Parts: sequence; C-alpha cells; structure tokens
Amino acid sequence: MQIRKPFSEHLNERFGFEITDDNYRLAFKSEVEKNFDPNQVGHDMILEELIIGWDDFVIDLEQGYDMTSYEFDNDMDIWREPVDLLVNSELLSEFPEHQTTLSIINGIDNRFRTISQEHEKLAKFEPWRKKRFLTKASSEYFDTVAVDVTNIQIERTD
Repeated sequence: MQIRKPFSEHLNERFGFEITDDNYRLAFKSEVEKNFDPNQVGHDMILEELIIGWDDFVIDLEQGYDMTSYEFDNDMDIWREPVDLLVNSELLSEFPEHQTTLSIINGIDNRFRTISQEHEKLAKFEPWRKKRFLTKASSEYFDTVAVDVTNIQIERTD
C-alpha cells in the first residue's frame, strides 16, 4: 500500500520536521476512520494535511476573520476537532514521533490563544477552544458572536 505524503515537504519547511514512520501515519488514519463518519469532513484527512491545515487556518485568523461566528465555529470543527483526536489518542502516543507532533500542535494552539480570548460566559464549554472568541475579526463576526464584547479590546478588520 502506497502512503500519501503530499504535505511532507510543507511540514518540513514550516517546522523542520518530517514524519518518517508510515505506521504512525497509518495509525492516525485508523483513528480518523474509527472516530469520523465517512461523510464527515476530515474522514479522509492525512496527518501532515491536518497539521498544515490547522496552521494555515491560524495564519488566516491572525490576519482577521471575515465571516460570522457560526462559520467560525464550523471552521474550528473542521480543523481543530481532528487535532483533538490526534492530541488525545492513546494509540498515537506510543509512537516516538508523536511528541514532536504534539509540540508543533502546541505551538499552533498557543498562537491561536494569542489571537483569542476566553470569556466567562463560554467557560462551561469543552474543549478549551470553545471557551474562546477571536479578538481580531470583521464586524460580521462580532455582530454574531454570542458574548458581549463591548468592554473587551477587539480589533475590527473592516
């Protein structure tokens, strides 16, 4: 069986890391197939694609989000939900490359934390990312966000 590796070069360029263990890739694929419905976005995602996709999304967020908060929630589910699977997988934690992968994800997550803020009205939500809202986005986003941001420093991009 041929393992797809179309994002390996991007991963190496951005993070100086290359996943060399095909069993690690296959284990990730197995976890995704076990946990995601075949019709669900992310079901056919490969490991490097997920890491690069989450990084690309955070890069876009750093520029300012230009859609509604509902679309933001959907985008977060597409890009971050599979990352939760990766981070929390006991099976994947057995592979030596997993620690480096987690370190990369942690760095991306920390960048997301710097462009978002936790809000007490969202504190009941899990996982941690659902407790946060963006601090740089369009009026369309802020007009639809479910928390009062009037006393919070935000940057509107339009």
